[in-house]
Amino acid sequence: MVKLIMGLLVCAISAAGLAQTPRPGAAWYTAGHVLLGITEPGVGMSGSWQFDQANNGDTRVIKNEQRMGTTVSGAVLAICDNRALLLKDLQPAKGPATVELDGPIQLLQLALRLLDRGLPQGPQALTGEAAIDASDDANPIKVKASNSSSEFLAPWQVRGKVARNAPDKIAFDLTFAYTTPAARGRRLEMSLVGLWQQQSRTSVFANDMPIADWKVYRVDPAARVISGVALIERRVMPQTARFNMLGELRTRIEHGWQANPRARKLFECGL
Repeated sequence: MVKLIMGLLVCAISAAGLAQTPRPGAAWYTAGHVLLGITEPGVGMSGSWQFDQANNGDTRVIKNEQRMGTTVSGAVLAICDNRALLLKDLQPAKGPATVELDGPIQLLQLALRLLDRGLPQGPQALTGEAAIDASDDANPIKVKASNSSSEFLAPWQVRGKVARNAPDKIAFDLTFAYTTPAARGRRLEMSLVGLWQQQSRTSVFANDMPIADWKVYRVDPAARVISGVALIERRVMPQTARFNMLGELRTRIEHGWQANPRARKLFECGL
C-alpha cells in the first residue's frame, strides 16, 4: 500500500528524499492516518486536520480552520491519481480549488519532517515516551504541495515529546521555533499536537459513496515556461456535471471525462 503523502499527499514522501534502502526515520512518512492540530499566535493561524489515505492512494482531508476570525470546516478528497478533487462544505477563498489541499499538506509535511528530525530512529524504535529536542542553525525546512511551497528558515528548533499509546499509534506534542522570509527575522513559535498511525483507517472510498453535495474539479497537469524552464503545474477546472456516487465520477475520469458511455476507456481508477 502506498501510504499517506501522496500524489498530492505523496509530496511529503518525495520531499523526504527516500533512498532505495530507507533510513529508519523515513518510516514517519508512511503514515496512513494522521490527526494534526496547529496553533501559531504570531501569524493568527490555528486549525485541526485529519488525513486518511485508502489502499489505492485516494486521499481525504477533513479540516477545521480559523481564517480571519471565521471557522471553516469541510472535507477534501483527491481520487484517481489526483485526476479529480472534491470539496464538501468548502469554497476556496482565493486561487484554484487545490489551495484547500495544499495548505494542510504542507503542514503535514512539516510535522512529519520534525518527527523525523526529532526521532531519526523512526517510529518503530519508540516503545514508551521519548523527548524531542532537535535544531539546525544552517538548513531551512522546505515543504511543497502541488502548486505552492513554504520555507521555514534556520535557525530553527523543535522540542516536545512523543509517546506510543497503542501498538500502532503515536501521540506527539511539539513546539517549533523558526522564522520565515515574510517575518524578516522575527522569531515565531508554532505548537503541533496530534496522533500518528501507520495503518490507514479507511481502506477504500467505495464506489457507492454519495457525492451529490460535493463540488467536483477536474485536475490536469499543465506546462508553464518561465525563463526557458518548463514547470509542470496542475490545471483545475470546476465541473458542472452532477455525480451521485463516487463510482460514477471514477467512470467519467476513466473515459477521459467524456460523458459518452461508449468513449474509449483510457485507464482504470483502481480500488
